Order: sequence, then C-alpha cells, then structure tokens
Amino acid sequence: MAKKYFKKYTGKSESIKAAMKSIGVKDPSLEYRKKIGALNNLSNIGTAEGNLKMLKLLKKGKLIKSLTGKDLFIHHMRAIHKYIKKHGGKFHYGYSKAQKTFAKAKEKVKAGKDTGLTCVVPTRWAMDLMGINPSGFYGKDGKFTKYTAKMKEKLTKITTGSAIGLAVKQAVDKGLLQAGDILVFKDHTHTVAYTGVGYFVFDGGTAAEKRGYDNVGIILDYSVVDKNYKISGILRWKE
Repeated sequence: MAKKYFKKYTGKSESIKAAMKSIGVKDPSLEYRKKIGALNNLSNIGTAEGNLKMLKLLKKGKLIKSLTGKDLFIHHMRAIHKYIKKHGGKFHYGYSKAQKTFAKAKEKVKAGKDTGLTCVVPTRWAMDLMGINPSGFYGKDGKFTKYTAKMKEKLTKITTGSAIGLAVKQAVDKGLLQAGDILVFKDHTHTVAYTGVGYFVFDGGTAAEKRGYDNVGIILDYSVVDKNYKISGILRWKE
C-alpha cells in the first residue's frame, strides 16, 4: 500500500491534539502535525482553521499517516516545484550550477544566491529525498543512465509496450501512463516525471523557458510542447 492512514477518530473532542492522542499518537506536537499536514496538502496547521481541517480528515479516517513509492515521490516533487515557483528568480537553467540536493539548493537560496536547474534536477532531488542516490541519473538519447541497483529495488524499467513510441498526450489519452512515471524520449536528452493530472509533467530548463516559466518549469503542459517527442523508456514505481 502506497498510503497509510491514521485510525479513524470517533470521539467528540474538538482538539486535534486530544483526538490524535486518543488514537495512539504519543506526541502530537505542532512540528509533527505540520509534517502530517504537508503529507495531506494542508496549510496553516497550528491555527484554528488548519487544525479543524486536519480533525475533519481524522474523523473520516482519511488523514494520511505516511506515503511510500510513487505517492511519496509525487509529494516530494510537488513540494520542490512549489518552492521553485516561490523563489523562481533564484533558479536558472544550468546543470553545472545546480545543487546536488534540494536541501543544498534551499540553503543557497536562503543565502541570497542563485542555483541551477535542468529538466532532470527536480526528479533527482525527489529521488534523493527518498533515499535513492540519483548521482549521474538522467535521460540521454532516449535511455536512462545510472539505473542503479537501488533504483531497481524501487522502480521497474519499461522499454517495450503500448506507451513506448507515443507522445505524452497520446499515451495519456490511451490511459497508458501512471502518476509518478519518469519518462525519457527517443533521440533526446530529456527527462520528465508525469504528474497523473491531464498532460502535465514536472520539468525545468530551456523547454520550460520557451513556455514563459521564468527560467524554470514548474509544471509543463506536453499536450502542446514537444508533441513530437516519442517516449522511449519509463521508470515506474513498484507497489
């Protein structure tokens, strides 16, 4: 299971801390609740509004406790792109100037310095956050480089099948892609991760610049851009 939920709260307390303690959470501190809030796309945790939203999910048995696999990957990608969008002026196309990890990139931005970004960098940062060493990983001429043993534990490489040879729009229309799929394209040095929403993929770099994303791609719509890029390989998360 990619998602785990807290036990459903059936009590009458309007306190999120009391409710979480009653279902077995030993220390529902604000720091802990903020982490859980992030997993559930909840903001303002610690305020009356934020706490109420969390309590409602807990009462429904829909408050996510942990994520694994593709769900965790997508969570990290969304957080990374939200940060890039907020601090877009500090991120510029350039692999040589990109930081190796998301934490290092944030440190650099916090210090008022610029950092680099390319199409594959957000994907590599998300993999790093999941404990997968992404050093040297990218898509070159339609093939994955540095497909490591750790990656093989977590992902399956697909190079044949119905989605191979299609553009992203075609593959999505036919229902052949899954959220979290990492894609490479025939005859191109390019890597993107499919969001599972419409034709949107996470991306960065020059292709995104052409679409007016202030030097970086937050989410790029491939139903229009690069429609001639043909999928040659997919890394798909194992359940």
